[in-house]
Amino acid sequence: MKPVTLAEMLRPYRTKAIQEATGAARQTAFAWRQGTVIPGPDWLPALAELLRMDLGELALIVAQDSTAKREARVSRQGQVA
Repeated sequence: MKPVTLAEMLRPYRTKAIQEATGAARQTAFAWRQGTVIPGPDWLPALAELLRMDLGELALIVAQDSTAKREARVSRQGQVA
């Protein structure tokens, strides 16, 4: 069995924090540009989590997510063909 690192154990939680922060920030920015809302504190906790992350760790998570998505896409294309 392959040893599991702490970063691998925390990855799902960090990925969720990234998704929440980016999603909320995009929604808030869009609504703010439309003049329908003033940016609120709802996305600040997730953003704060992102800021506490080591940039190298964040880059690794993004690279792993990109690789996984690419592999899934290639796998689906292979099944269709």
